[in-house]
Amino acid sequence: MNFTPLLKELRCLLQACFAADIEDTIPAKPAKSVLSCRPKVSPFPAIAYILKSTVSLSKYAYGVDSCKRRITWSRGIIRCMYQDTYQKILDSAQAKLAFFKRNQLGFWAAAALAGIYVGFGVVAYSIPGAAFAGLPGQKLLMGAVFSVALTLVIFAGAELFTGNNLVLSLAWLGGKAKAGQVLPYWGICYLGNLLGSILFALLLHGSGFLKGDYGLFVAQTALTKISYPPLELILRSMLCNLLVCLAVWCSYRLQSDSGKFIAIMLCVGTFVAAGFEHVVANMTLLTAAVLNPHGLAIPLSGVLYNLVLSGLGNLLGAFLLLALPYWLTTRKSA
Repeated sequence: MNFTPLLKELRCLLQACFAADIEDTIPAKPAKSVLSCRPKVSPFPAIAYILKSTVSLSKYAYGVDSCKRRITWSRGIIRCMYQDTYQKILDSAQAKLAFFKRNQLGFWAAAALAGIYVGFGVVAYSIPGAAFAGLPGQKLLMGAVFSVALTLVIFAGAELFTGNNLVLSLAWLGGKAKAGQVLPYWGICYLGNLLGSILFALLLHGSGFLKGDYGLFVAQTALTKISYPPLELILRSMLCNLLVCLAVWCSYRLQSDSGKFIAIMLCVGTFVAAGFEHVVANMTLLTAAVLNPHGLAIPLSGVLYNLVLSGLGNLLGAFLLLALPYWLTTRKSA
């Protein structure tokens, strides 16, 4: 059987679909016109139609203008870059830094709001945690409802320390921000999240929410969190922020709100079900446990221990496990 007509049809189809997106790094002869290489009558019209439809649908799903792929040919391998998503994050980082410089009070307010939004996640997750203690699927349900926290941060808008670990790390790696800009930004963001979390915990305490089984569950969870060995706590925190920052990365990459919500729910639900450590969630939970310990010993030294090491682990996880790899994929030459 002669496959030459089919191969020629595939070659012409690829040229037609990706002519605007392909950058050939190997010098070559001038390419023939797409029309000139196409047979007058295709011997495989059904195959050509299916392939063209598949490419058209993929372009529609990702957006032709907003998601153009930079493809380079190197030793016969096509390498897809993530330059579009990376550029969106760089633009966001520069806007964040400008906001931080221009409106300090507004930035504190946005950071405090992030602490409050994550606090709602703690409330949501403590309800099934107390109601279904010891039952199969309890942690999966806790993770599903906790995703309200990052959903509010991304859709409503707020400055979350853990998500900004990714955004500002990529900006620094890409040369769009200096360490003297990034470190103060992270520091104020962390303190603003803490301020909002403490305020939310005080509101919970005054509302009476922490008096019953929910408060007991929060206190028991807090006792577990301050009892982890240092290395285990840091590694749990690194894995947590890998998942949180993957949700943030996907929110920049995806086009639809429903797709963003699903990505957030899956990533956040996974880290909660696995028992990983999120420093901003711990700010609310540990403060609430100190205010309502239910007879358990929750020392301030243990709270400080957890918040320092989990914050460090979250930062390392975002930088080493996600920002650095994706930055490497966007480099023009290896």
